[in-house]
Amino acid sequence: MSSTAAADFIIDFGSFTTKYGLPLDEIPFEFHTIVGQYEMQGFSGMSKISCGTKVLQEKSIGNFRLKTLSPMVSRGTFNGDSTLNMETLFNQTFRSLYTLEDAKYSEQSLKEKRLNVTLAAVQSSQSVRNLTQLIFEKYGIQSLQYFTPTENISSVTKPTTLDSAEHYILEMGHGLTQLAKLNSNGAPICHIPLGGMDITKYIKDHLVNGVEESILKLTELKEQNCQCTLPSSSNSLPEQENVYSQAPEVLFSSNQQFVSKILNYISTQHQENLDNNIVIHLSGGTSLLKGLKERLAFELQQHSDKATYKFASHIQVEYNKMGKDSSFFGACKRVKESDAHSSQQSCSLSEFREKGMDRVLAENYKHLFSHQ
Repeated sequence: MSSTAAADFIIDFGSFTTKYGLPLDEIPFEFHTIVGQYEMQGFSGMSKISCGTKVLQEKSIGNFRLKTLSPMVSRGTFNGDSTLNMETLFNQTFRSLYTLEDAKYSEQSLKEKRLNVTLAAVQSSQSVRNLTQLIFEKYGIQSLQYFTPTENISSVTKPTTLDSAEHYILEMGHGLTQLAKLNSNGAPICHIPLGGMDITKYIKDHLVNGVEESILKLTELKEQNCQCTLPSSSNSLPEQENVYSQAPEVLFSSNQQFVSKILNYISTQHQENLDNNIVIHLSGGTSLLKGLKERLAFELQQHSDKATYKFASHIQVEYNKMGKDSSFFGACKRVKESDAHSSQQSCSLSEFREKGMDRVLAENYKHLFSHQ
């Protein structure tokens, strides 16, 4: 991070929920979600809000109040107006930063903060980088850096002491679902993209057609279109660009085919390590994780005495301690600790412009695809 006395600020772009806050602690004292409304009443005083800035339709459905939606604005354009969307989104984000600190907001006061911004999550894609460079320069942002969700999650899932177990992170996201293996230091060493979904179509249809049912019904509807792909061999790893650009068809946790493929794949990786335990750390949104642990446990129990899943008795499934927001909290922890790798990944906006977006992206993420 910058050596100046600049403030740090996290923005975590999710396909369905975008969060932002101050990394004052491992778990921030308060964080906010961006714009509009996808609000479940009574959720610990916090709103779960989709990261759209265009109002398609506003209505109340049961306990849910739906106000925006262009939830994939962070992936590109909406009605050809992506720059305005993104600037509006950041404007509200930075205003909320001042609300958190009970200070008066202005563009000048924001520049005086000399803010360092960290963008987290897969949706920090090329289109977002191009937009944020222009917008952040206007606001006088000092530096920005990018973390992947799996990097952030590994910060809060890594074992406190080294053990002989094989650790995996299974991250269920609306935009991308992936499996990552951790090395002995708790760092992700390979990413296997499994699937994902573009939720825009479902939300838009839901609002435009005025379907009178809970938004959670969308979870069930999307399960009808599940898709999961895994490499055919342990040596078949994805190319770098595939991990961050893939937007496959729908994938949901309760789909039996998905669960079976995951367990089969992990089992085949351990044919030579008969005694090693396998720990699968789960992370993702509430609706995505619902039932996943139970489904995995059920499948393992059903086949514990069979050869369907090799070494099923050695596999345990855990929620990491940060729960569904582990990527965001993990990013906060990394910024707070200012670890060496985070510092290397940070760059100034002028450096970003001089090097070119593609080159900076490649340099920042090349470590994820090397065998350690």
